[in-house]
Amino acid sequence: MSEKVRTIEWEMMDKRKFIPLNLAGSFALTASAYPFSLVKTRLQVQHGLENYGGAFDAFVKIAKYEGIRGFYKGFLVSCFGLISGTGYIMTYEAMRSFLSKRGIEDSSTRGFIAGGIAALIGRTFANPLEIVTQRMMIMGQRKGINDFVKIPENVIRIKVDKTNALRSILSVISSMAKADGIKGFYRGFFMSLTTTVPAGALWWFFYHNYQGLLEPILTHQVPVVAQQCLAATLGGITTTTLVNPLDLIRTRLQVERTGSIRKTLQVLWKEEKLGIVTGHVRHGEAFFLNEG
Repeated sequence: MSEKVRTIEWEMMDKRKFIPLNLAGSFALTASAYPFSLVKTRLQVQHGLENYGGAFDAFVKIAKYEGIRGFYKGFLVSCFGLISGTGYIMTYEAMRSFLSKRGIEDSSTRGFIAGGIAALIGRTFANPLEIVTQRMMIMGQRKGINDFVKIPENVIRIKVDKTNALRSILSVISSMAKADGIKGFYRGFFMSLTTTVPAGALWWFFYHNYQGLLEPILTHQVPVVAQQCLAATLGGITTTTLVNPLDLIRTRLQVERTGSIRKTLQVLWKEEKLGIVTGHVRHGEAFFLNEG
């Protein structure tokens, strides 16, 4: 099987179809994965097991006490990130094409470089949206009928209009701007880069490598699309395993406004010890809830 058949390159795409279909596909994926992202964020922010005993417990409590709407707090804000996501994939594909024209033909190498650059550019635009989304995700948490989850001390207190989603979003943005200014929307940006840029580079690197490993084994039994899906899944698991501790630190920095990576690490070490790396696997928590 030739490289062109196995890997669809930028020049092979019909851009008029690719962009709208990518947006539609991204929306469907975001909508289906959003509850998992919300649970991941809540598990990463909580101290120890004070609110939820794990992912399953979180899903049960949210469904019971907050209803289906509880799983989609902040979803409207995250939808604006679809534009950034489309920009990410276009940057990635264009960079792969650029590298190919410069004589770099190894697919894994091009994927690694292009993925890192695309993640860097995408993160610059996505960081403010992510912070607003995360803040809305943890609002109004309940672990009982009238038992509201205590918001961490450093998190900004915000009064929102629960009957109007747009007003809620504007209240969050206004409160954050008054408290921290523009820098508040880029809180944890450096830590985000240490998470998303390696993740973007590594995922594409592992994806192309797994694809190359699976092809000679499965080529006669399994369709190419199925091979690509399996390679993508394996690449995601491998990447998440490597960057999950950094993602945990990033979320704490952005939501709890802990001020520094060092202080965040000290707090996490006091609470979790080696659980910073292993705890989310042991409790069945956010480890495999990464979106990515």
